This record gives sequence, structure tokens and C-alpha cells, in this order.
Amino acid sequence: MSFSALKKETLETRVYQELRSAIIKRRLAHGERLIQDVLATQFGTSRIPVRDALKRLEAEGLVTVDERGSYVVSVFGSADIEEVYGLRMVLEPYAAGNAIEHMSAGDFEELARIEQEMSTMAAQQDIERYVHLNQAFHMALYEFSRQRRLIAMIKGLWSGLAPLTPIAVPGQLERSVGEHHALLQALREKRRDDVEELLRTHIQHARLSLEAHLETQER
Repeated sequence: MSFSALKKETLETRVYQELRSAIIKRRLAHGERLIQDVLATQFGTSRIPVRDALKRLEAEGLVTVDERGSYVVSVFGSADIEEVYGLRMVLEPYAAGNAIEHMSAGDFEELARIEQEMSTMAAQQDIERYVHLNQAFHMALYEFSRQRRLIAMIKGLWSGLAPLTPIAVPGQLERSVGEHHALLQALREKRRDDVEELLRTHIQHARLSLEAHLETQER
């Protein structure tokens, strides 16, 4: 039996995407309660698509369930940043260095295509799309390492990372574009030491930008 391709996104997917975007762009504040009935009314749907969308967001770590059973936007602080980015700086350069040994010409072209689209989205200030492409670039690179346990650990760190992305911090988007371009060039030339150092620097810059931004928000 064959099935025709779906031409329209489901209501649940559309609600999920809208809520996810609002969380990433901080239109929904950390700790804000998400009431299903209210959201259903705002989206013009039943509660079912809203409930399913919230479950997806919970799986990503973007929302949590409080003691009353209500969904709230996850709260992230300096300790979360220190833990997540500290672990990323250890695992991701190692994965990228190992990936070089297994990458084909086609693999480099795949990363180059993503990097080019990232540059285009940056020029258009499309932060939501850039965040998506940024994750696609990194995950594709780490997959080339062919170390499934390592990849699983990295994916676990990235799960729910969206509220901790510094892309929306002024100046970070442009810097991120330049750093990805330099990383891609080092990968092409198979300069493992440079790849690992560039990636550590990239993650450290993101961490410092996010910490400074968080400190400003808390004042």
C-alpha cells in the first residue's frame, strides 16, 4: 500500500512550532504558565493539538510540569549554562576531530550547503531558521564520527538547548556565521587540531555571550 504525501502540516505541528518559536525568541518568559484552554482558544483549536504540542516541548526540555500538573516554560540559569556548555566543550571537539577521518567529498558538500543557507538566514535575520540550521550543521558533523554513544550524549545535551542559545544576543549571529565558515574550511583541509580548537572557541564564545546576556536580564 502506498500513501500520498501530506500537503498540510497537522494542527499539533503548527501549534508546536509557534510555541517553540515563542520560547526561543523569549516572547514567552521563563517560568510562565501555559494553560491549555487559553492556548486552545488563542490558536482556535481544541485542547488535543495543544496538549500534544506541549508534550513534544516537554520532551525537548523546553517546558516542564510543575507540582500542580501545569505546564510552564522551563527556567534556565547560570548553573545550566555552565553544565551544558562545559560538557559540550569536551565532547563536541572530540567528535568533530574523529569525524574528519570518515568524511567523504559528499559529506563536506552537505556541510557546505547547510553553512551557506545559514549565512543566508543570518542576512535575513531569520533567527528561528538559523537555530534549526545550526543544529543540523553540528549534528551532521558529529554523525560522521560514527560513534553512536558519543553522538547520543551530544544529542542529549542539545535536547532542550533552545532556551540556552545565544543567537539572539546582539552581535552573536554575525560571529557565529564567521566561526562556522572557518570551521568548515579547517574541516575541508583536514586540520584536526584547528577543527577542535575552533569548535572549543565557538562553544566558549556562545557560552560567554549567553552568560553576559543572562546577567544583564537579571539586573
